[in-house]
Amino acid sequence: KIKTKAQKSNMTVSEYLRIKSCDIKITEKQFDELNKIISYEIRKIGNNINQIAHQYNAYDIFEPSKELNIMIDQLNYKLDLIEKKLEDIKHGNN
Repeated sequence: KIKTKAQKSNMTVSEYLRIKSCDIKITEKQFDELNKIISYEIRKIGNNINQIAHQYNAYDIFEPSKELNIMIDQLNYKLDLIEKKLEDIKHGNN
């Protein structure tokens, strides 16, 4: 029974038991839904960056501004945090 539930949750038995022992309830469906939401938000961010790039090209700006570089660094940092959190959730390490 446990092995079947672990497989349905797309986890190993040990991952599944760790999550259950912490009373964390996350299903494969919830994990997939979270991935969809994050992917959608990342696409929106990508569209914004693309619009900025078009503006730079339209005005022949070759060097990104200091503010843009800071925003890109912050975005990369946040994306790294999201990726780590997703991995933690997947492996039951909240």
